[in-house]
Amino acid sequence: MIPTSSKDILRVPIEGTDIVYLVRPSKQRERAAFNRDLRAEGAVMYSEQQMFAAIRAGIRRSVAEDQRLELLGIVDDFAYNRKRQEEGAEELNEELAQKALEIETFLRRHDREYSGIEADRAYWLELAPVFAFQRFVVGWENLDVTPERMGGQLTDACMEQIPREHIDLVGWEAIILMSPGKVERKNSLSQSPSAENLTPSTAEDFPQTADQAG
Repeated sequence: MIPTSSKDILRVPIEGTDIVYLVRPSKQRERAAFNRDLRAEGAVMYSEQQMFAAIRAGIRRSVAEDQRLELLGIVDDFAYNRKRQEEGAEELNEELAQKALEIETFLRRHDREYSGIEADRAYWLELAPVFAFQRFVVGWENLDVTPERMGGQLTDACMEQIPREHIDLVGWEAIILMSPGKVERKNSLSQSPSAENLTPSTAEDFPQTADQAG
């Protein structure tokens, strides 16, 4: 259910329990304040396309020249696969996802600018559902915690009593209400395959840095 007026409340049940959280829709100024507060914390949400662009730039900066073209081709192929996947036209290409993960890992270690961008995005993904829960959850059912509010949002002390997994799940539902159909929940470009299904690469598998090649 997507609320169509300020009187509508979204009920979010927690699977396997009888707990239900009540989420109200946000107003335009509240959404602006939500984004402002995240930026003030140093949390920045980069889109998937912006992350692909950051990876390409990192490859050009930090990978040995004779390996750049191959890696840029992998990134382009994976970006196209992700686009087709979102359109429902293709399945995720697991092999490309693995290669993209290896490139990300390499850049995280060797390219300071990329690692900073990825850290900002990861921080946003961790913090955003907490902020959303704190601001837009108006109550709950069958949870033995007394709601405490200050300044229009749940207090930190109250939040500490709520399971973090509930905060993440319900917080994301609140974020989706802000822009239904447009929210990305990916911690990295290659998050779709689970980590346990990906084979870690050895140091020999990684590309050379520009310094190593020189």
